[in-house]
Amino acid sequence: MIYSNLQSRVAMNLDNRSDLTTYIQNWINDARKDIALEYDFDYLYVEATCQTSAGSATYAFPEDYLGHDILLLGTKKLVRITPREFENLRGLHENIDVTIDSATPYLPYYDSSLETDTPDYYLVRGMFFDLYPIPDGTYTLVIKYYSQPADFSEDSDEDYMSRFHPDIIVWNAALRGAVYLDDAKKQGDFNGLYNKALSQMMRREKDRSGKDKNPRMRDYREYEPTQLRRILKVGV
Repeated sequence: MIYSNLQSRVAMNLDNRSDLTTYIQNWINDARKDIALEYDFDYLYVEATCQTSAGSATYAFPEDYLGHDILLLGTKKLVRITPREFENLRGLHENIDVTIDSATPYLPYYDSSLETDTPDYYLVRGMFFDLYPIPDGTYTLVIKYYSQPADFSEDSDEDYMSRFHPDIIVWNAALRGAVYLDDAKKQGDFNGLYNKALSQMMRREKDRSGKDKNPRMRDYREYEPTQLRRILKVGV
């Protein structure tokens, strides 16, 4: 289903209020990102490259990064390790420079006395990752990861999710509208329809790909009204 038709369907369920047009556009894009966080769509599995610099340990993931990362250096797959394993490898207790690097807030950088070589390991720190050993030169890393879907902007925009599972987008966006309007009846109705569409999507994707993935089924009643508005980014 193309973007303009998604907008029409959401608007219809929100009584075709003309004052919600811009909101509906935003809710649709927010819904698509929210759904991508709940389910790992194969079409959103992408790769990007990252150039290392000699002596630099910390690097940023791409801006659209949603997780499930694999890092490759040539044909070698880097090993993802835990913070404790990382500390043991790098001897942080003796060697860490606790100065905060202004280029990557809240992440420490490490002094040049630590071991440098071809990286073998990495530690994920939110939207950043640290390499060990610290690169001793310029290397090209390939990062494979799940990405968030790009925003729709043109009426004709469409992707895999909107073509094969439009209902899940419609009801997620409509639920955001119901929360914004503080309409308890619509919230209950749309929450049920969203979870039904999510279950249908799961069955279809399992049949299509043979993969069994289990997102968490959420209920709007789990949240206080203020918390729900913040989560769905409406009226805040």
